[in-house]
Amino acid sequence: VLADATKSSAYKLATDSSNRPVIAHTVRCTNDIDAEDSKQDITVRRWSGSSWKTLGSVVDRLANRGASVIGLAVDSKNTTYVLFEQCFTYSGTSCTNKHLYLSKYAR
Repeated sequence: VLADATKSSAYKLATDSSNRPVIAHTVRCTNDIDAEDSKQDITVRRWSGSSWKTLGSVVDRLANRGASVIGLAVDSKNTTYVLFEQCFTYSGTSCTNKHLYLSKYAR
């Protein structure tokens, strides 16, 4: 099992140079106290051949601001790139301004 589907959404899948799957997916923010809130962090994992290995730390540039995966790519050296957007400004509970970010995970 890769993730609890009740707490995850917005999956992106790519393969590395050895054709092993790499996945980026959202998970509910660990500090999110409102269970109905849609604020998400992003986790990136690679299949090792026997288990899923998390690459780096959870992607959350702006703590508890809600992130969503836009794209996932892996280059020939197995460096993984995740393009994501995250809410920068809220008006009440609605996001009014999003920023794009690119995270890089070296092998």
